[in-house]
Amino acid sequence: GLDPQKQYRVKSIGDDAAGETQSGAYWMGHGVDASMTGDFQAKGLIFEAQ
Repeated sequence: GLDPQKQYRVKSIGDDAAGETQSGAYWMGHGVDASMTGDFQAKGLIFEAQ
């Protein structure tokens, strides 16, 4: 799981964007928006500790 005190950068797999950095507590409390439309959609996320 995530450490509530650490900072994590979250990126989408295959996306070159910088991603968003927040605390583990933030990610556990707010979740991640994985907007997808249509059938058979998938999204992979990487949580990288800073």
